Amino acid sequence: MAILNVIPIGNSKGVIIPSNILKKLNTDKIEIIENDIDYTLKAATPVREGWEMAAIEAHKNGDDKLMMDFSNEFDLEEWKW
Repeated sequence: MAILNVIPIGNSKGVIIPSNILKKLNTDKIEIIENDIDYTLKAATPVREGWEMAAIEAHKNGDDKLMMDFSNEFDLEEWKW
């Protein structure tokens, strides 16, 4: 546990996170999680993390089919390969 001082940073206030803590988190983005009585800081997870594996799994399960067919005569006739 670390106790950090809140310091002025321009027109705002902030804390300086010690380098040893940032090293353990292995990130330069921090997520702040709010609950009823306190806040928790954790390494931010990239928004798209895991999407590639989810797409591969969806394809394996056949869950990546079009829900609607938007093709038209031009697409069917003019764009033949």
